[in-house]
Amino acid sequence: MMLSCYTTNLVEYLGATAVQRLARAIRLHVRTDLSSGDLAFSHHKRIDREHGWELAYRGVVHWPSALDGLVTELSKHGAVLAVGNTRHLPWSPNYRSTDIPHWILLTDWDGTQWRVVDKFDAQLPSGQQSPYCGWLPEDKLRSALTLPANLDNHLLLRDEHALGTPTAVPTQCRHRWLVRQTCSERRPPAGRWLTDPADVLEYLGDRLATDRRALVNHADDLWAAARHHCFQRTILDDGPTADWVGLPRALRFAVESASRGRDRPGVVTAAFRRLLSTEVRV
Repeated sequence: MMLSCYTTNLVEYLGATAVQRLARAIRLHVRTDLSSGDLAFSHHKRIDREHGWELAYRGVVHWPSALDGLVTELSKHGAVLAVGNTRHLPWSPNYRSTDIPHWILLTDWDGTQWRVVDKFDAQLPSGQQSPYCGWLPEDKLRSALTLPANLDNHLLLRDEHALGTPTAVPTQCRHRWLVRQTCSERRPPAGRWLTDPADVLEYLGDRLATDRRALVNHADDLWAAARHHCFQRTILDDGPTADWVGLPRALRFAVESASRGRDRPGVVTAAFRRLLSTEVRV
């Protein structure tokens, strides 16, 4: 499935019916008023409230408490979504190089080892990410689920909005996972959000063409958006995807060019204009 690591393993956790639910829930909203200057993205409506519960983060500083929490959640529900760190995932192309939060699924524990499932499959700028299923001893799992003390803000924003609406992230904790809880009261998200597809694409085209930091930090967010929209069109048989496919390529070219000191605003603007034309027509 053409999804992000979040949605790939969220669908795996929620079960087969989640595929159609996610396809119908795909959208792209963007928050534009954060004091940090970063953008927040909501890629889909929530799909985890089907049975009267919702997912929420839990986090702790010390591993023994994390182990207790993971065992408890596994014993209750048969699986746990946990937040891994690509630097410590041997199957990740970012292994030993880059700290990026990455959801994985824990499905069994024999007292000493954990069965880990990661269905994410993608060609990334750093290399091929292939699905993984195997057993990790406790010390390896501990490493896999250890996040750095200070993640970049744009990475924390991805975690915060990974479920579709803002979900509190325990940012000072080194180990994080998700638990089921009673559904909370539904409230409009705080801040200024663009929700109309034309407004979103026009804004992003202008912003990423003129703001190098935003382009570098959020190119992967648009890569995820493109994957989600291609997935939606594939599942629902609902129109063309060529311009969504082309967007990440154009942004990656612009990022690589910017890293050499040569900005390519025209490439960014043209990619969003093509996509805007397609989306308005669809």
